Amino acid sequence: MAEWVLGNAGDSDIGQGDFGAVGGGKFLPLGSVAEGGAVSSGGGSDSFPPTIESIIPSPNGPLGASHDAGRLQPVSFDVLDPIPGIRLVLVTVKYKKDLHTMLVFDGVLFKFPFLGTSTVSSIPGGMHLSILPNGGWIDDIEEFRVHAIDGNGNLMP
Repeated sequence: MAEWVLGNAGDSDIGQGDFGAVGGGKFLPLGSVAEGGAVSSGGGSDSFPPTIESIIPSPNGPLGASHDAGRLQPVSFDVLDPIPGIRLVLVTVKYKKDLHTMLVFDGVLFKFPFLGTSTVSSIPGGMHLSILPNGGWIDDIEEFRVHAIDGNGNLMP
């Protein structure tokens, strides 16, 4: 399961690498193929997990309600796994002032308040997601997670 986190600046000990501050947080990859490979729970000869690429806004750009430009800025990214392909993608978000984590995308549909303003489309080797809640982000983002698993059950450690 590939997992990218937009977390607090103090969370750097849970990931490998700093992809820049975003709304007071940063994108953190939790493992990578070069740092230990995939864990496969499925069949097939493919042992590479899905990857998450082309993350927008730029890692140093604003995201969240306290930034005028960032409030209406969608988060977009590609989830890629050309062989055997993506089986499931889940997206969750947690605002800084909220105790709960919200399900944004369940692998099939966007959930309220992301329905109608967010999109998913097929691209060569995977899918592209663009996520924005209706009316814009209501607060700064504390955590933005993308979970992906491929057709062979490969997931990121």
